[in-house]
Amino acid sequence: LIKRQLTDAAKTADESYPDNTDFTIDENGEPHLKRQKANPLPEGLRHFEDLIKKKMPQRDLIDLLKRVQTWIPYTRHFGPPSGANSKLKDKVYKYIFTIFGYGCNLGANQTVQHTKGGLTSRILRRINKQHIDSKKIDAAIRDIINNYNRWDLTNYWGDGSDMIVDGTHIELIENNMLGSMHIRYGAYGGIAYKYLSDKYIALINRFISCGTWEAIHILDGFQDNKSELQPDTVIGDTQAQSEPVFALSYLMGIQLMPRMRNWNDVNFLRPDEFTIYKHIDSLFKKVGDFDKIEKHWKDFMQVALSIHAGKVIPSMLLRRLGVHSKKNKLYKVFRALGQVIRTIFLLKYISDPGMRRHIQASTTKIESFNNFSDWVT
Repeated sequence: LIKRQLTDAAKTADESYPDNTDFTIDENGEPHLKRQKANPLPEGLRHFEDLIKKKMPQRDLIDLLKRVQTWIPYTRHFGPPSGANSKLKDKVYKYIFTIFGYGCNLGANQTVQHTKGGLTSRILRRINKQHIDSKKIDAAIRDIINNYNRWDLTNYWGDGSDMIVDGTHIELIENNMLGSMHIRYGAYGGIAYKYLSDKYIALINRFISCGTWEAIHILDGFQDNKSELQPDTVIGDTQAQSEPVFALSYLMGIQLMPRMRNWNDVNFLRPDEFTIYKHIDSLFKKVGDFDKIEKHWKDFMQVALSIHAGKVIPSMLLRRLGVHSKKNKLYKVFRALGQVIRTIFLLKYISDPGMRRHIQASTTKIESFNNFSDWVT
C-alpha cells in the first residue's frame, strides 16, 4: 500500500511538472519552489475591522471568565479532593478569582487587591491547593471547547480537521528546574507548546523544556485531547517534523503537513530502482527500503496499538527514536518508514499549490493566535 502511494504521488508530480509554474528543476538538478503570492485583501476589510472593534465593548479578563461561566458552568468541576460538594460560600465567585489570579501568575496577594471584599489570600491559596488541580482544569477546558464547537460561527474558520502546533518561548527565573537556556532565543526559560484547532481555539497546552526538538511532543496533543473536536491532520513548521515523526503519525492515522524549511535538501526515495521519470528524476537519490518496512510491520502495529491503548506516550517513544545509535534498530526501521512517508508528502507539496496555501494559512492562524494579547487589555 505504501509503495503504491509513493508510486502514485511520484507519477502525479512528474505528469503535472510541465504545467507547474511554481516548481522548477535547474540544469544542476536542484529543485526550486516559488513563494506563493498572498491573496489580495477583500475591498473594505480595514473598514470592516474598524467597525467590529468599535462595536466590541471593552471587557476585562474577570468579566470574560464570569460571562463564560454563565454560558458554561465550568467551575462545576472544582471542589474538595474528597469529591464532596463544596461548602464554600459564594464558591463560583471565589473559583473565578482563583483562576484569574493563578492563571495570570499574579499570586494570591495581588489577586485580592482586585476583589471587592470577602476574599483573603489565605482562602485563595487553600482553593488553589485543595479544590483545583490539572485534571479538573482539563475537564473545565473540555466543557468550554465542546460548547464552543457547537457555535455556527466557528465553522467559517475551519471544519475542525486540522490541529496547528507551535512553540513560544517563556522566560523563567534561572533558579528553576523546569527551565534551561534556549539557543535560538538566547534566553533562559521554557517552551509553551500550543495545539490549536483550525476553529481558533486551543485544544491542549503543554510546557516543555528548551533542549528538546519540538516535534517529539507534537503527537501528544492527539492523545491528550478528549474534547469533541478530534482533528486528523497536524500542521506546523520545520520544528514539527522529523523522519520518525512522519512514521509515527502515519501509524496513528494522522496526516503530518509541516511547512518545511530546506525541504530540497532531504532525500527523495524512489518506489523502485527501475522506474525513470521524465521530468523529476533528478529529485530521487535513493530507493525506499520496503523489505525492511514489510519485515517489521508487525512491530509497527504493536507500537501503534500500544499508543492507542494509552500504554505508551508518543513523546516517550519519539525521544528514544531520536537517539541516532547504530545499535538502535527501532530508530532504523522508523527512519525507513518515515523517509517514504515524507517523500510522499513532499511530492504532493511541490505539485499541489492548494496544499501549500492551506499549510501557509494554517501556520498564520497560530501566529495570529500568539498575538492574542493585542486584543486583551
